[in-house]
Amino acid sequence: MVGHSMGGALNLLTLEGDETRFAGAVLSSPMLRIKTGKRSMWTVKLAVRWALRHGKAGDYVLDDPDDPFDHTFEKDGLTSDQARYDLWRQQLYACPHLAIGGPTWGWLAFALDAGERALKPRALKSVKIPVCVVQAAEDDKVWKQTNRWAARRMGRGRYVEVPTARHEVIMEVDDLRGVFLHEFDALADYVAPGAAAPSASPAARTAEPA
Repeated sequence: MVGHSMGGALNLLTLEGDETRFAGAVLSSPMLRIKTGKRSMWTVKLAVRWALRHGKAGDYVLDDPDDPFDHTFEKDGLTSDQARYDLWRQQLYACPHLAIGGPTWGWLAFALDAGERALKPRALKSVKIPVCVVQAAEDDKVWKQTNRWAARRMGRGRYVEVPTARHEVIMEVDDLRGVFLHEFDALADYVAPGAAAPSASPAARTAEPA
């Protein structure tokens, strides 16, 4: 199982449920606790409850659609690799119907709730398969400390932090992206020996067995 950001959080929730089809998982910067900038989590939750109570679940948070067509690498790039960022832009313009804008109040409410449910110690302990959390060190979307804490509470969890990487680890420059690919290959080879070709060992990473 492979998941990134919100996908990684949903993957973890699935593993904490009744999902038994997977032998291992690699999660890239899972969104278990969202960074809220200068606003405290308490005030964000209060604003979310107010918005939902007043029928604004479908409205953009703070009325900001965050149009991806207005993004620039310097301001909005979630990777330090401009070439891969430019490739994403090309894909965006080729398939504009797949563009994703800013979060709505309803999405934010779901994201906060999903993270809280996934982080329950008993739920984390229930995950029996090996799970590797590959976390960007310079992530401005999710709290890396929370992901480290979660990995340590899974029975077979592993936490690997990628120095200088931004949120989109899989879109990073080769040396940083290689950490994720190395962890994927290593886990795939562990759960299915011989099925994955090992990648070159990345030059820099911080690995912590949970």
